[in-house]
Amino acid sequence: MPKKQTARNKQHRDRRGRCKGITFIELLVSFALMTVFILGMTELIIYSLSIHDKAGFHIKSQELATTKLEYLKSLPFDHVELEEHKEQEVIVVNEKKYLVSWTIQNEAEGLKRVDLECSAASLSSRKTEISIYISKGLGF
Repeated sequence: MPKKQTARNKQHRDRRGRCKGITFIELLVSFALMTVFILGMTELIIYSLSIHDKAGFHIKSQELATTKLEYLKSLPFDHVELEEHKEQEVIVVNEKKYLVSWTIQNEAEGLKRVDLECSAASLSSRKTEISIYISKGLGF
C-alpha cells in the first residue's frame, strides 16, 4: 500500500518523488574543500606578512645607509670623522635594531673612499652596501 504523502513529505520531494536537499557525503566533500581553501589562504596570508616585514627592514636599512652617507658627505674633507678608519654603530628604530658599519680609506691625494653596510640585526644576510668617493678638489 503506497505511503500517504503528508504536507511535510511533499516539501522535501521533487516532481518525480525523489528527495530534495544534499546528502551527508556531499556535505563532507564541501567541508573538505572549504578546509583546503581556508588553509591555503591562511598560509598565503602568513607568507605575505613575513615578506612585508622583510621588505620593511630592507627599506629602513636603505634609509639609514643613505642618511649616514649624506652626513659623511656634508663634513669638511679634513674632518676627524673622515680620517682613515673602520667604525660600527647600532641604531634602534621602532624597537628594531639596525647595524651600520663603514670604512673610510684614503685612495689618493685628495680622494677618500667610503664603504658603508647597513642591515637589520635580525636579517644580517640582507645587507645594503653603498660605496662613494669624496674628493677634496670637487668638494664632495
